Amino acid sequence: MPKGSFSASDKPMQTVLRGDGKLYSIPRYQRGYSWKKSQYETLYNDIVEQLDRKDNTGLFIGTLLLNHNNEYDDLRVEVIDGQQRMLTITILFSSIRDQLKEIQQGDFASQIHRNYIADAQYAGDTQIPKTIPGGKLETYFRNMIHDYPRITDTEFEAKSEEEKNVKNCKKFYDSKIKSELKKIAKSTDNILEEQVKWLVSLTKCIESIKVVTIDVEYEEDAYIVFESVNAKGAKLTLADILKNMIFRRIKPTDSDEDIAQKQWDKIEENLESTNFSMPKFIRYQWLSKYEFLTESKLYDAIKQKLDKEKSLSWQEYLTDLVDDSQRLKELIHPEEDYFKGKGSTRRITN
Repeated sequence: MPKGSFSASDKPMQTVLRGDGKLYSIPRYQRGYSWKKSQYETLYNDIVEQLDRKDNTGLFIGTLLLNHNNEYDDLRVEVIDGQQRMLTITILFSSIRDQLKEIQQGDFASQIHRNYIADAQYAGDTQIPKTIPGGKLETYFRNMIHDYPRITDTEFEAKSEEEKNVKNCKKFYDSKIKSELKKIAKSTDNILEEQVKWLVSLTKCIESIKVVTIDVEYEEDAYIVFESVNAKGAKLTLADILKNMIFRRIKPTDSDEDIAQKQWDKIEENLESTNFSMPKFIRYQWLSKYEFLTESKLYDAIKQKLDKEKSLSWQEYLTDLVDDSQRLKELIHPEEDYFKGKGSTRRITN
């Protein structure tokens, strides 16, 4: 495929996760898992509605933007856009798997796990996940979703916001499936047979979900499509798009030290107690140093200054964001240590 081009085709989720034989990873710049109840509940309800339709041709859930030239892992395809749906469907499959095990259908549960969640080439080998989430979610997701059978029943603590989102999604799907199995148990004498039948139907319905995959083979094309789709469609915030640009330009070092990730994490940490969202902080920081702009125009202004005028490097800009987020934190939550050696400590009063 020549540079600057891409291919698009509609596929069922069965082909994406199983038939194509591909493994997937979420790039480090992508925002964390952010789906809330209204989103994963809507997906579940839409899927269940398909169960009663005789003309089920597959529920369409949007596009997946895939970069086949993954410089960090040549065994995996990068999911540049569509990661929320990919991870949510993986969580749903894990709930089906776990409920199958609960009703003593271990072979079927293992089949779901191998086909859609994680598999090993040989018995006893380390399981290889079909889809790996990006950034700091990977360990929690592996413990809660990928690992099977679970070595311990101890529930891993969800600390970050995205970990809590995964936990809540999993609990929701577990609850919904358990509730349906209980209804079946009360309505028939062939309890196990009907429960398995319903779970098979649910699995097939998920397998038939349709997506349009947009495939690119050059990293530059992937980012261009990503920025074009998301910056203009307002699906992502300014912070999400800016993170994409920063992480694209500041790569991990040869020793695998991810400076951009560490600095971005520090900004988020500084903003946690300030009541400033990341998009609000980015805009206010720009206003304080450069010019007044609405958020909708800031995206182009940043690219103009850093990519075209080159009056500021991306590393310098990111460092400025870190420093200014620290100053904001110190101003909102002042402590004596912050201001030692900075001149007069007299309180300013009206």
